[in-house]
Amino acid sequence: MSCKRKITKLVGMTLLVMISLQGRTQETVFSQYYNNPVLYNPGLIGADLGMKVRFQYRDQWSNLPGNFNTINFNMDIAERNIPGSGGLAVMFNRKQEGQGFLEKTVLGIGTSVRIPLQENIVTHLGFMGSFVEQKVNWSNLVFSDQFDQRYGDIFPTAFTPPASGQGAVRYPDIVIGNIIRFFPYAYSVDKIIGTLGFAVHHTLEPEDSYLGLESRVPRKYVAHGNMMWINQQAGNSRNSEGFSGITKYDFGFLFESWQKRSNYAVGVNVMRSNLYLGTWFRGESYGELSSNAIVFMLGLNYSMADNATMKIMYSYDWDLNELVSISGPTHEITLIFQMDDVMMFGKSDGFRDRSYNGGSFGSGSSGGIIQQPLECSPF
Repeated sequence: MSCKRKITKLVGMTLLVMISLQGRTQETVFSQYYNNPVLYNPGLIGADLGMKVRFQYRDQWSNLPGNFNTINFNMDIAERNIPGSGGLAVMFNRKQEGQGFLEKTVLGIGTSVRIPLQENIVTHLGFMGSFVEQKVNWSNLVFSDQFDQRYGDIFPTAFTPPASGQGAVRYPDIVIGNIIRFFPYAYSVDKIIGTLGFAVHHTLEPEDSYLGLESRVPRKYVAHGNMMWINQQAGNSRNSEGFSGITKYDFGFLFESWQKRSNYAVGVNVMRSNLYLGTWFRGESYGELSSNAIVFMLGLNYSMADNATMKIMYSYDWDLNELVSISGPTHEITLIFQMDDVMMFGKSDGFRDRSYNGGSFGSGSSGGIIQQPLECSPF
C-alpha cells in the first residue's frame, strides 16, 4: 500500500470513527440546494403550481476510498382548490459514507398551509415527519491503532464493538418551516419575485446513540432566500406577448447552523434559451476548521409538452482547501420533471394574468401556463 493511500485511508477512517462514536453522521448537504426544496424547508411544499418530481445524486470526495455519496428522491404537488391548502410531498434520502461503514436513510411525508397576506404577499407554513435509520458496520471499520507505518493495517484493534443489535439506530424526526413570497408592484415589463424562508430540523432532538449513551441530534436551523429578476426583452421578432425572449437572474443564499457547525452558500443562477448557468461560493466551518469551494453549475431545460418540462443540471465543486489533492472534487447531478397544470384535485386554471408571462424558472419564453408572480418557481 502506497504512503499516500495509507494516509488517505487513515484520514477517512478516523473521520468515520469519530462520527460513529459520537453517534452523529454528517448532515446531508447539497450544492444544488435550490433543486431540493423539500429537504431543506417543508414550507416550500406546493409553493409553486403543479407537480415536481426530483432525483438528485451527489458524489462527494471522489478520490477517497469507498463511497461518500447521497441520493435523494422527492415529489411535491400543489393544491389551490382547497382553501388554505399548500400541497403535499414525499421524500426519500439515503446517505452512505465509506465502503458501507455508515448509512443513513430518511423516509418522510410532509404538507403545507398556504395563507395569502396581501395581494402580492403569501406565506407557507410547512411540516414534515420522517422515519430515520442510521447504520454502522463495525466489522468494516479500520481504527488508527491497527496501522503500521510500513505495512499498513496489520494489527488488531483495542476497540470493542457494541452488543449485537446496536449497529442501527431508528427514530422519528420532525422538521417545521415557513416561507414568505412577495413581489413589488411595478409598471415595468420586468418582474421581481422574492422568497425568504426559515426552518428548524430535528425539532424534538431525537436520541441517536449507537453505544447506549446519552446522545441527541442537535437542532439545525436553516435560513434561505432568493430574489429572481425576470427580464423580458423586446425585439424585432416578437412572440405573442410582444417580447423576443426572457432572461432570468436568480440571486440566492443559504445558511445552516447546528451545534458548533455552520454551512453557507451564496450565488446566482441564470437561465436563457433553455440553458442554465450558475456560480456559487460555499463555505463550511466546524470550530476552528473551515473549508471553502466554488460551485459551477450547468443545466438544460427541455419542453416535453405545453405544460410539462424536464430539467437536468450538473454541478462541480472546486475545493479551495489544501486537502483537495487527497479528497478530490465533488460532483452532483439533478433530474427534474415538472408538470405545471397538475393538482391533487382537478387541474389548475393557471391563475391567468396577461400582465405576466411566467411559467416556472426555465420553462422558456413562450408557451405553457401563464401564472401570477407568486406562482413562479424561484429556480
